[in-house]
Amino acid sequence: MSRKRVIQPPCAVENCELPQYAKTFCRPHYSRTLRGVSPENFKPVRPNTVRRKIPSDQIPRNAQGQKLCLACGEYKDEGEYTYDSRRADLKCLYCKPCKRSKTADQRYTMYGITKEKFDALMTEQQGLCPICLRDITGRTAHDKDMANVDHDHNCCSGATACGECVRGLLCLACNMGLGNLKDSAANIQRALSYISR
Repeated sequence: MSRKRVIQPPCAVENCELPQYAKTFCRPHYSRTLRGVSPENFKPVRPNTVRRKIPSDQIPRNAQGQKLCLACGEYKDEGEYTYDSRRADLKCLYCKPCKRSKTADQRYTMYGITKEKFDALMTEQQGLCPICLRDITGRTAHDKDMANVDHDHNCCSGATACGECVRGLLCLACNMGLGNLKDSAANIQRALSYISR
């Protein structure tokens, strides 16, 4: 049984071409009404707030069927791209090396550190997690052995950190363990007493 797709009229906000989601508003504008913003105070929706699938025929490819990486400008085979469910061809817009470097750049800016400080921490820790001594020199975002930046959440509790509160680099398991214990020395001591019984 197939369902017929209904094309929604555009949002009621002037100059907004997104389809209606609820109460004559598109999804971003409707969510603003839920937060108490009056429709008269709506700002335009930035294009990057709405994920759109790029049609397959608009993804640049050469005669051999290789896809163009939008970061380095080189044509590469499909195997050189990671999976991305938001894209029409289910492949990321960037090749794996470019995606890795973009991920690393985001990690540095997110925690307020430079690549040099990250490398200095890695050298100081000899490429090991200081808690479990696991090798943390992995390079891909999906690698369990990739270094995770640990910072003091009492200093910076938001999505980004100032850089001054970075304590070191941990493996994923230890970083999550500290997070689950709320970065509390008392909780860690109780956990240590518990497993030492």
